[in-house]
Amino acid sequence: MISKKAKKTKSTSIINIANNNLSTYKTNAFKFNLIKNKTINHLFKFVTIIILAVIVGILVLFITDIGFDEINAYINRKLIWVILLSSINLVISTFIVQTLTHNKLADTSVLGIGSINLVLLTIAILFLDISNKNSINTFNTILPFLYIAGSIIASLLIFGLSSKNKFEISKKFILAGILLNFAFSAVSTSVSTVLSSSKSNILSNYSSGLIEFKFDFYIYMAIALTLFSLIWFYSILRKYRIVTTNNIIANQLGINIRSIYWQGIIISAIMTATAFFLVGNVVFLGLVGANIALYLFKKDYKYGVVSSGLIGFIILGLTYFFNKNLIVNSQINTSTVIPLIATPYFLYLILKKN
Repeated sequence: MISKKAKKTKSTSIINIANNNLSTYKTNAFKFNLIKNKTINHLFKFVTIIILAVIVGILVLFITDIGFDEINAYINRKLIWVILLSSINLVISTFIVQTLTHNKLADTSVLGIGSINLVLLTIAILFLDISNKNSINTFNTILPFLYIAGSIIASLLIFGLSSKNKFEISKKFILAGILLNFAFSAVSTSVSTVLSSSKSNILSNYSSGLIEFKFDFYIYMAIALTLFSLIWFYSILRKYRIVTTNNIIANQLGINIRSIYWQGIIISAIMTATAFFLVGNVVFLGLVGANIALYLFKKDYKYGVVSSGLIGFIILGLTYFFNKNLIVNSQINTSTVIPLIATPYFLYLILKKN
């Protein structure tokens, strides 16, 4: 027969097991509800950003052209593509750089990735004949490929100089990028001094971040490169998130960390080049858009990546809309207004050491 003491011990064990199971159930239920609420919250933010982007798109679509009473929606829809594609590519490329380096001040516009394109553009204008329509068309055709090659070379050079080992990108990444930016800027400035006045004007038009109507080849190529880059990035997104969150866990899971870094850098370079041949160099737009997205979505890159691009579109689109509608006969380059908006935020990050 089982003694009373044994029965009591058995009953106590059963009660403890039941309590543990109940505690585990409550913990799991709490975690599930927390994840569910977080997902709903992020989805709500994502949908809100999409709605705002659509509203901005409608505003840009119906901008009244200076000198005309009619609203030319047919032309402005091309303008929307230019603003949308350039914003998405520039901001997402910065988003990738910031998450790779864990540095909120990392921006492709100050890392030399854009400056090398300026060097290549200046040299191309110096040596190529672009005095007639056929030569200009040829020049416009090869320019995107030139930018892509330049951006990839600059990105890989920065990464190669600054990566200490296979497990991390060192803090020298930002320093190497800034030094290369100064070097490339100095070279482009030196070369531009020997350009004729007509070629100097051409250089200014291509590099000043001018938002204008682009011919269809640029738009189609930008769409193709954007889709290619996004598909590539989302194909490595799970591994990318693990690598940028915890290298030790990524290594334990057998993830090729260095490969993920290389892929992220190349994707960022392609997207930077795409934005550059659409609108030139728009300083600090990527910095602000990427920071806002990271603040809203943290490590939830599934929503954060696309949202960062749409936030960039909202900022650039609204700036363009107000510039063209609130300032009568405005001759101000919209892209030059962006730094006025972004610089206070840039200084805030520095002062807060964040």
